[in-house]
Amino acid sequence: MGLALNNANYPSIAQGVVAGYPFTLCGWFRVPAVSLFLPLMGMNDTTAGVRYELYYSGHTTGQIGANAYDGGSAVAISGVAATPETWFHAAGVFASETDRRVYLDGGNLGTNATSRSWSGTNLLYAGNRNNSTAVDVAEAAVFAAALSGADAAALANGVSPLALARSHSLVVYQDLITRLNRPGLGPTLSAAAGASYVGHPRMLYGGPPQSAGRIRVPRPWRLGGLQFAASGVTAGQTFVAGAAGDSQRTFGEVIS
Repeated sequence: MGLALNNANYPSIAQGVVAGYPFTLCGWFRVPAVSLFLPLMGMNDTTAGVRYELYYSGHTTGQIGANAYDGGSAVAISGVAATPETWFHAAGVFASETDRRVYLDGGNLGTNATSRSWSGTNLLYAGNRNNSTAVDVAEAAVFAAALSGADAAALANGVSPLALARSHSLVVYQDLITRLNRPGLGPTLSAAAGASYVGHPRMLYGGPPQSAGRIRVPRPWRLGGLQFAASGVTAGQTFVAGAAGDSQRTFGEVIS
């Protein structure tokens, strides 16, 4: 489940999380059909009025923007509009002072080359912090790297940020499944109030390779202090301690 986030309950932390360019803001979002400017996530310098943000331009074209704002916008705009009431993936890549890119659902690339110097930030947030209209958010992440188009496409296909080859550059990750600070990668975020649970987009998480085949062991063998030998139709069948189902069991045949 993701969370429905507005100005009453958006999660944030009053600190910077990257030292400068490059970085990437990304996540899954769902917006209502409203004619409003809706922030999705961002990093701000609240003293200087500087913002690095992903937003939904419901007040105009409905496209997604990746904006570096320091009194004037320098925004990469997605090639197509996002569809309200439907989950979409957005990634804003801030590669350098003159290189901003935005991906919507892994493609629909928009770019911007207006120069914007880096300013340190003192706020990280997710959701619509501007008003009471809730934006649904899941899998919010910040990378201290410029993700590629292939990375953006993988994320849009449901690959978890934890499973990307660039996961070593992940500095913040909030899957927002039922609560804040899952799985706890990066600083602890807080919110002024609780948020409503919403449906979560389908995700693919990395894991160890699995085998559904049978194995043959050429002698008696031990697992967890128990010895298995060939006798009877169930000889050699064993399971990993704590396994909950057949998908986690190792089936085999011990031959003497």
